Amino acid sequence: MDKKTILKVYEDLPNWARGVVVVGGLAVVYIVGSTIYRKVTSITSAVDEQRKLNQMNDDLNKKLKNGQQATYDDSQYNIFADEATVAFNGFRVDIIPCSTYLGIICQSNTFRELRPVIEKLQNDIDFLKLQQAFGTRTISKPFSDITKTLPELVRYQLNHYEIERLNTIMSDNGITYQF
Repeated sequence: MDKKTILKVYEDLPNWARGVVVVGGLAVVYIVGSTIYRKVTSITSAVDEQRKLNQMNDDLNKKLKNGQQATYDDSQYNIFADEATVAFNGFRVDIIPCSTYLGIICQSNTFRELRPVIEKLQNDIDFLKLQQAFGTRTISKPFSDITKTLPELVRYQLNHYEIERLNTIMSDNGITYQF
């Protein structure tokens, strides 16, 4: 069909049908555009996540070469990573009152379940090995799944006070990294 035939068909349509064609065309443009946008941003995000993981592996190798040692076997870090994944999964809105020494009124279940994992880390190697074991994981949330590294999930799901408390625990254990 040439342009004149297409224009003639469009002009012969009733007004309501023209509206359907315009709205349908806009819907197709939106769907295609948003799909392309999501693909491009996911590729960019995956490249950025891989860069961060590579940098973390480089830090780990440097510290190991300098004589620092891990506190646990590699399989234990996988268990810690699985425990952290369980802490982040799901949609749990119940809030547990906590004491005032934390400086906050409440804490989330995610914080309450993640804190014991963080408390077991004794040095930078432990923290880096936990991140290495965690890698990027997909966390199930209502209406969508989220794929992020451990530090990204901590910043995504915990509030400022909970993150500050985790950083304090790590600092007290001699870990120089923070979330």
